[in-house]
Amino acid sequence: MVSYFWLCSRFYNHCILSLLFYFIGFKREQLILANQEIKHSLSKEQIINTASDHQIKLLAKVIAQVNEGIVIGDGNGLVQWTNEGFTKINGYLLEEVKGKDLGNILHGPLTDMVAAKRMTEKLIMGEAVVEELLSYHKNGNTIWLNISVKPIFDDTGDIVNFIGIQN
Repeated sequence: MVSYFWLCSRFYNHCILSLLFYFIGFKREQLILANQEIKHSLSKEQIINTASDHQIKLLAKVIAQVNEGIVIGDGNGLVQWTNEGFTKINGYLLEEVKGKDLGNILHGPLTDMVAAKRMTEKLIMGEAVVEELLSYHKNGNTIWLNISVKPIFDDTGDIVNFIGIQN
């Protein structure tokens, strides 16, 4: 003979299990919907990131391969990066000028030091400059360079980089 308590226990266990499975099923559906939403958001973000990555790579190729010399300096004006155009114009590889002040490398006896000093002063004050200077190629020959340099500021207004273009 089956006891009353045993039947009640089975009934309550059955009810609890049914409610539990219902709750799990309901939560499972919510999790599936949330997962689909996350996948959709991620795929949108991945599309945006892929497009951004493509634009960045294209821009990097263009900057690296233009004929003009491009120099990126740190906030103190020391060279961080140069492109192939810089090497063609001046004869120096990035490894030879990285971490150095270009004035010490490219200026020589016939360089207008007053103009060079004026450029430095304006840049320190955060102004962009355009100047034509007689400079020196690595092989010792003199070359006239039209130089345009612009300071790059961070969000607080401090100069963090300089970008220079030579032709």
